[in-house]
Amino acid sequence: MFCDFILLNMSLLRKKPSVLGAVAIYCTNKILDKKPWSADMVKCSGGIKEQELKPLANELFYYIKKLESSSLKTMFRKYENAQYLEVAKVLSKIEMPQPI
Repeated sequence: MFCDFILLNMSLLRKKPSVLGAVAIYCTNKILDKKPWSADMVKCSGGIKEQELKPLANELFYYIKKLESSSLKTMFRKYENAQYLEVAKVLSKIEMPQPI
């Protein structure tokens, strides 16, 4: 789900694909109340550190929350379907970060 939202955000699309994948993992772990990023993930990602991901994750969360209150509901409806395990429900766990 986060990867789809990343594709809608031009500033995030300017980042390396490896960083975007790491941001999606970071955001997923944060939503699931798991440790968002560990030393093993730094090693597996080629050295991407949490300090690099945190502002990008906040940007993504901010963007998602802005879209949630807009008229562009297609992406949200997609992830409300049982076919996608109704993962849109986890979006309520996202706290609104400060604007970027």
